[in-house]
Amino acid sequence: MTSPPTRPAIRAEGLTKRFGKKQALNGVDLEAAPGTVLGSSARTARARPPR
Repeated sequence: MTSPPTRPAIRAEGLTKRFGKKQALNGVDLEAAPGTVLGSSARTARARPPR
């Protein structure tokens, strides 16, 4: 027997992000089921490399 489909806990469609004239994201879709762990990592403009 299969489980009934569940609605996503998170859904985002068509995300965009600009930094001045620089397009960082364009039309990103994201969906996560309940109980899913998401993480994101990106170097920011303020981040410094280790010395």
